This record gives sequence, structure tokens and C-alpha cells, in this order.
Amino acid sequence: MLASDQRGQRQSSYQVLVASRREQLQPGRADRWDSGRVESGEPDVAYAGRPLANGETCWWTVRCWDAGGRPGPWAAPERFETGLVDPADRTGERLRAGSEASPDPLLGIAVPECGSRGAPAGFDEVRTQPRLPGQRTRAEGSIRTPRGCIAASWERTAEAFTLKVTLPAGVSGLVTVPTLGLPAFRIDEHGAPVWRHGSPRAPRPWQVDGVGAATADDAGVTFELSSGDYRFRVSRVEADE
Repeated sequence: MLASDQRGQRQSSYQVLVASRREQLQPGRADRWDSGRVESGEPDVAYAGRPLANGETCWWTVRCWDAGGRPGPWAAPERFETGLVDPADRTGERLRAGSEASPDPLLGIAVPECGSRGAPAGFDEVRTQPRLPGQRTRAEGSIRTPRGCIAASWERTAEAFTLKVTLPAGVSGLVTVPTLGLPAFRIDEHGAPVWRHGSPRAPRPWQVDGVGAATADDAGVTFELSSGDYRFRVSRVEADE
């Protein structure tokens, strides 16, 4: 934004820089986009740089020229992260009007438009199915609803994958815990085993308060949950354990 104490002042040109690292926000070094000087008074500019990946972190800055062609200073650098930029990855359910979308789409939090019987959901059920692009190791976010805050976060390390979910009172949910393509794994909830796969025994859930029926597919294991705080941990096991 161009600020001036002179009447009749206006933006005549702009230059936008976008880079993968803050220190690269310099003309000629910005590796995602350097618009160069563009003669335009338009304050809203669409990104026109190199294609960005899902969950990519970038830095950006901008400067403007005034009506007399004098350049202003560069704006303070700001960081941003992309969501699901590939339309093929946008398979989550639509959020009900009036809710606040999660700040990170990689959490896959959605509140169905209608309840299981076709009546308005009233924010009494939620679906969470995290998405894990290759370069991301963590994500977190929440949705504020009339029933309270629905929150989720995940973190991936070399040893395990951890998913935390909070469902306020009166809210139930279906939560898919990704199993990372592991041939043999176990899932614990706050340290208690709730699923195991790859052993000579058939996959089965263990009973834990708040955790109901579970089903497995290629995406992971989906649990029915009642309200509460949950912490799922997926780890590799040996097939004969």
C-alpha cells in the first residue's frame, strides 16, 4: 500500500518478489517470482511466478512507485504457506456456512452440511482426514463453532506419526489416522493400543474410552470418536511381534 501526506498521490508501478527463503528476497535472486517493475495502479495482484507445491513455505515483499515515478521502500517481508494447490487433492467435504475454515487445509477438517439423517448438522459431527505432502512435517489448525473449538494437529518424524484431535462437548467425529504405507504398524491412543496390523493375527481394534468402531483402507484407519482430546501415534512394528 502506498502511503503519502500529499494530495493526489497514487501508485503508478509495483514490483513483487517471492522466494523460498527470506534472504533471497532481492531483485534477481527471488527464486519463485520477480515481477520486475510493472506499470499499474492495481492494488490486488495475482501470483504469476513458478508453480508452487502443496504446503510450500515462501516469503514475499513488494514495493511501489508513486505518481512521479519515485520508488518507495520494500515492505517488511512476510511468510506464507500454500494449501492444496492441486485440484485433485481437494476432496474434503464443504464446511457449513458460519464456520471458520482451518488455517491449514492439510488437516482435512470438515463439518458436513447435513447430519446423518439429512437434517442440519448443527456442528455435532466432524470429519478429519489429514493430507501429508512429502515436504511437510507438521500442520495445525482449528475451526471455531457454536459448540466450541474443533482442533487438530499432526507431526511426522523418522520414528512415528502423531495426530492430535480435540472435539468439544456434544461433537462426535470420524478421524482417519494415516498409516504411511507401512506394511506392519501399530496405533496407540495416549499410549494405549487401539490398532495393530501386519502380525499373524488379524487386524483388530482395542477398546479405549471415547474410541468406537474402526475401519481400515489404503488411506489409513478411521476411528469413530466421541467428544474429548485424543493423541494417536503410528509406529512401525516387526511383522512377527
